[in-house]
Amino acid sequence: MKINPVAANAAVSAYRAGRVRRSATTDLTAAVDDVRLSDEGIAFAKVLADAKEKISEMSVSESSGRVSTLRDAINGGRYSVPPRDVAESIISALK
Repeated sequence: MKINPVAANAAVSAYRAGRVRRSATTDLTAAVDDVRLSDEGIAFAKVLADAKEKISEMSVSESSGRVSTLRDAINGGRYSVPPRDVAESIISALK
């Protein structure tokens, strides 16, 4: 089957003629959004930020202590993983 390119061009031309062109400019005088926090919202945000900072400090100090304890145990030859835990980990990784 041979496709006549003239008919295809006519269809594209008809489509382009029927399209509505949109302006590329935007209205910069449109309303501007404004956000205002209440005093309670500001206080809550401050308490939340302080709590996040404290939690971060606590977890860093606890994890560094645990890491150093494990490092000492491994280097001293006192750390061993039970074979059952190793097997369970391998089986769960294969699932």
